[in-house]
Amino acid sequence: MSSWTTYRKSNKIFEVLVDHLENGQAAVQNTGEAIYLPPGYKHATYTLKGGVVFDINYATKEGLLIISKIFEIEAEKLSDC
Repeated sequence: MSSWTTYRKSNKIFEVLVDHLENGQAAVQNTGEAIYLPPGYKHATYTLKGGVVFDINYATKEGLLIISKIFEIEAEKLSDC
């Protein structure tokens, strides 16, 4: 989480953060494709070009603290717009 908050405004966020991942995988998804991630699967999504990301999220009781932190970060980011 701290790496994301540090580099979130970088144009090369993926290149910067990839070195912080352990046993991570990367995939390029094209228009019209979908990726299924099982419950509890940690992931990040970056759009390489402008676009819209549609997703469905489910939260567990254990993950509510981190989700609330993400919402705080996003609210701060949107207040800069």
